[in-house]
Amino acid sequence: MRLFIAINFGQEVKNRLLGLCDDLRAYSERGHFGLPQNLHLTLAFLGECNTNQTKAVQSVLQSTYFDPFDILIDHIGCFKRDFGDIWWAGVAENPTLSHLQRTLTNKLIAAGFELEKRKYTPHITLGREVVTDRQAWKIESFGETVRSIELMQSERVDGALKYSVVYSHKPVNITYRSAQSPDAEALLQTRRSVVLCSDTEKYPRVILEAWAPLINPVTIQKEAEALKDSDRITIVAQSGQQIVGLCTLGVSEGLLKQCYVLSEFAGMGIATKLVQQIETIAKNRGIQLLKLSSSLIALDFYRKQGYTELNRYYYELDHGLQMLCVMMEKCLI
Repeated sequence: MRLFIAINFGQEVKNRLLGLCDDLRAYSERGHFGLPQNLHLTLAFLGECNTNQTKAVQSVLQSTYFDPFDILIDHIGCFKRDFGDIWWAGVAENPTLSHLQRTLTNKLIAAGFELEKRKYTPHITLGREVVTDRQAWKIESFGETVRSIELMQSERVDGALKYSVVYSHKPVNITYRSAQSPDAEALLQTRRSVVLCSDTEKYPRVILEAWAPLINPVTIQKEAEALKDSDRITIVAQSGQQIVGLCTLGVSEGLLKQCYVLSEFAGMGIATKLVQQIETIAKNRGIQLLKLSSSLIALDFYRKQGYTELNRYYYELDHGLQMLCVMMEKCLI
């Protein structure tokens, strides 16, 4: 099976793309132009795959999380070829799309797939082997909200290329709520998983292991009691029944005490939403200046959230180990 991963479009966008195909055809001496059922945005081309590889790709998709996002098509361009060019409709710069494509690429490579190494240029092919004097041009932008990505099969039927959906993967619905005492063990497990999967270039493994919370009846009971404390507010992010992120405010301290998101849910804006919710609660509680102690791993994230560095210090861990941390603050008024 010849496979690729793509974003498919609704009929309205397909009609606009077909109109662009017609415009291109009118300016061309010759070419093979897109059919409505074949207009898509490729994220990764996989080539020939056997049954096991097909299952591996589906597993990659199932482990890739994203929120619905908008894309805009705003220009026409081409790739030069000796026997006629490939003309396409180009997508406007889109960090969310770029992150999704990089995430898929990295996961597929880790799963053993060999992918193209050239820079990714998001586009929808309008025509192949096109001969025209027309130059690239800008168009009035149009687009839609991406609500799924598909594993597609490419095959020739009666001499024509036909694309069909093998598997469709939809965004994960993330909900946010206040943590309760029964969440204690899940919160500890989330924190431990995040810490142990952290960047070992920032901290040696021995530091990460000392930083990660232990999970046993004593620590679970201690966490459950902390969740009952009215001076401590924890918000969790949840996918289905799974807690995938958490953020905690120490009210009297005016301190953002922790923020963790599982690595497989990174890049979805979950940490940003958690911090924003905690900041809203802090402002409603009369906190004007919110402080936090950041690890070196999270430093850039907090800077992007508007926190400024105050000083660096060593946090005391068990067994006499020390972890370099950064005190930061943000004015909430």
